[in-house]
Amino acid sequence: NKLASNVFTPARLKILEVLASQAAISLENSRLYHEVQRAERAVRRSEKQLRDVIETMPAMAFTVLPDGSTEFVNRRFTEYTGLKAEAVGSHRRNLIHPEDIEGYIKKWKASLASGEPFENEARGRGADGHYRWFLVRAVPLRNETGTIRKWFGTLTDIEDRKQAEERLRNENVVLREEIVNTSMFEEIVGTSVALQGV
Repeated sequence: NKLASNVFTPARLKILEVLASQAAISLENSRLYHEVQRAERAVRRSEKQLRDVIETMPAMAFTVLPDGSTEFVNRRFTEYTGLKAEAVGSHRRNLIHPEDIEGYIKKWKASLASGEPFENEARGRGADGHYRWFLVRAVPLRNETGTIRKWFGTLTDIEDRKQAEERLRNENVVLREEIVNTSMFEEIVGTSVALQGV
């Protein structure tokens, strides 16, 4: 194992140092590249999981930009209304029941202006033309300086609750009428045992 003299001259040693340095950089770049790929796969998995949650949750979900324009609606929203996000803006007035629209828009504009969370009950029109009651909620997402970046919201179907409330109101009206009629009967008949038996 004889090495020729002057094989490792200063110039050749310098070249070897550069080559070793380049090899080390290449190995580090390869390691970093694989780490970035792993991180990107993890982000894609996380995004898919979030997208799956948003698309399958039992409520309609949406995002709105600071100017009030709709950026995103989930699949449930599209299935119910027949509209995708880009069509919502031009049809928004058609989505809310005519009796509810003015109050709804007034509250929504107030929330957009103040940045306060939005909450309202309104009837929403489905693709079939029928209306159902929804609880609409939206909250702002702010950046580090407090500026609103977008709004996140949901529409929760409350039709069954509204129908139960209406039935209860109707039952209360009937009960009130019975109480009034009973009171009038007692006033007319009084305490007469003979008349009460009739």
